[in-house]
This record gives sequence, structure tokens and C-alpha cells, in this order.
Amino acid sequence: GTIEPIIQVEVGTQVSGIIDRIYVDYNSIVKKGEVIAEIDRSTLEAELESSTATLESNKTEYEYQEKNFVRIKGLHDKGISDTDFETAEYNYNKAKSAYDKSKADMFKVRQNLGYATITAPIDGVVIGREVEEGQTVAASFETPTLFTIANDLSRMRVIADVDEADIGSVQDGQRATFTV
Repeated sequence: GTIEPIIQVEVGTQVSGIIDRIYVDYNSIVKKGEVIAEIDRSTLEAELESSTATLESNKTEYEYQEKNFVRIKGLHDKGISDTDFETAEYNYNKAKSAYDKSKADMFKVRQNLGYATITAPIDGVVIGREVEEGQTVAASFETPTLFTIANDLSRMRVIADVDEADIGSVQDGQRATFTV
């Protein structure tokens, strides 16, 4: 069997990138919220700039189409063709959707930028480090484990494997001994 901490947390990342800095090693004592590693932010910052430009462009287009729609709607009430009104309404709705999507994309990019800073989720001791500085991590379908942090090494548990032939004679509450 094995001896394990009662509470241990695997720390991963939700974004892909190159590990830029590692601030802890095996046996490092960490506090909840302490920065333990950082992923290179240059790609994420470029995505933020791109999203900002797209958002501004879509906002300008939305505001223009909104003004145009209000103007055409006023003219439609005075007899302008239905086709011109429907075209203006279509362009307005399309611009509004693009602007709303840009706002959502911007939120996502900002969140991802925040995920580039990896912090300790609990107070404890680093008992596992799976990465080195310069290593690329890919967060695709499964979050890669970067660190394992144990909460309290003074409280451990034994995960014992008992042979199938012997388990029949083990009773609940029975006293057990083991060797490490």
C-alpha cells in the first residue's frame, strides 16, 4: 500500500503556453493565493490587443448601424420601401450580434490572461512538481497537472492493498497492524 496525505490538490492550468517562471520546488511551503508559477503572457497579451481592436471596430459598426436603422425606421413610417427598412434592420441586428460576440471574446481573453498566473489553491507543502521552466504545457481536453500540494503532512492515511484471499477474514472495526 501507500501512505498519502489526507488532503492533496493537483494544481493545473486552463491555458496552454510555455512555463516562464517557477517559484516553488519540492517541499516548498505555500500559502493559499501565493503565486507558484507563471505562463508566458506574450501570446495572451497579443490576443488581448487583437480582441480590443475587434471590439472597437464592432462597436463603431454597431453604433453606425443603430443610427442608420433609427433614421430608416423614421423614413419607413413616412413611406420608404420595406426592402430598405428590412436591410437596415438586418444590418443593425448583424452589427449588434458581432458587437456582443466581441464583448464575450474580450471577457474570455481577459480570463485566460488571468489563468497565466498559477496560484496555490490551499495552504500546504509542494509534494510534486511535474514541470520545468521553458516547458510547454498544453491545456486541451484535460487540465495538465503542474504541481501537487498536500495540506497537512502531519495527518496521513494508509491506502492498503489486501490480498483477495485474505480480505474475507478482515472485519469492520478489527485492529490491524502494518509495516512501512
